[in-house]
Amino acid sequence: IDAASRLQRLIDDLLAYSKTTMIIEDFEPVDLNIILEELISANKETLEEKQVIIQRDRLPVVRAINFQMRQLFDNLLTNAIKYYHPQRDPLIQVSYDIVPGSELTSEEANPNGNYHKISIIDNGIGFDPAQSDKIFNLFQRLREKTDTSGTGIGLAICRKILQNHKGYIEAVGKLNEGALFFVFLPFDN
Repeated sequence: IDAASRLQRLIDDLLAYSKTTMIIEDFEPVDLNIILEELISANKETLEEKQVIIQRDRLPVVRAINFQMRQLFDNLLTNAIKYYHPQRDPLIQVSYDIVPGSELTSEEANPNGNYHKISIIDNGIGFDPAQSDKIFNLFQRLREKTDTSGTGIGLAICRKILQNHKGYIEAVGKLNEGALFFVFLPFDN
């Protein structure tokens, strides 16, 4: 039963990844506050059980593919909850800023445009900073033998979604301190 359940999760994640490779929906105004609120509501039981505190800024309305933005934030929020540190109360912070592309270090950034910068910061178990790029590859899990379920596809989906939106994602980890994920979406995509 466990093996069948893991296989089903893998198939579901592979289907989600394949959907991100085909842009079949039009871009439309998407209120990220509504998406975040719906995800918090959908995970209410888990959030209460683990006593997760979520602090958040007001997020923007962006031109995007709605279901992909929902998948992006679901993956990031789920990871922040899943990899909490058992010796402290879980805290997730979602912050927002607008940054000029000229200040960004990524080769993917357009230096002539502005970006929505959405930061998802947690105080969980974190990860080795040397693994910051590896975690976005398909089937990559930093902790192979843990009680935490996962297929190693979620963050690859996040990267693909952001590529579809001409944006990108960065991660910074600190072992036993937490993880920071920075989502960059072009201001005028």
